[in-house]
Amino acid sequence: MKNLRLIFLYFLLVMISSCRKNPVNQITMPIPNGDFEQWNSWPVLINWQTNSCPLCMTPINEYVVKKDSLAYHGKYAAKFIFNGLYKSRARNKFAISMHPTLLTGYINSRIMPGDFAKISIDIFYKKQVVDSGRLYETSSTPNYKEFKIPITGNSLKADSAEITIVGGGKLHTELTVDYLTLIRK
Repeated sequence: MKNLRLIFLYFLLVMISSCRKNPVNQITMPIPNGDFEQWNSWPVLINWQTNSCPLCMTPINEYVVKKDSLAYHGKYAAKFIFNGLYKSRARNKFAISMHPTLLTGYINSRIMPGDFAKISIDIFYKKQVVDSGRLYETSSTPNYKEFKIPITGNSLKADSAEITIVGGGKLHTELTVDYLTLIRK
């Protein structure tokens, strides 16, 4: 009888331990130059369309999307500054093979009172926006912090994504972004 109880107890423990949830499987999806390591010799960010012009010789500084060596990961990050005239912007549109659920990355910031910076993602299927996500940075963060932008799940289909980063609109507002990753859970 004692052996039967031990066998039953062992069987019960095996059943309970096998009922534990496995960690959610995640698939990471690459973003072209999502780690901001690639800049040309001017230095302009590769794979991103920006409104930055480092070589422009105008009275106002047009180098508003800057190569920053204080990176979270790797050698470089991208710093978005306001030049007193217009907000800094960068956009990257690229093909994807599956629908992501999160856009993650790291930011640090100096946001002036009443200002904000924004990171957004739009998911496309056949040239139509089917899902999206947004982050509004409204407070200063002197050290890098991770962010996670949930992406809506209205559609199961996706063929491309577009990430847009917009700096603030007040002098001395800065947003530094690094190590962007798309995740599917």
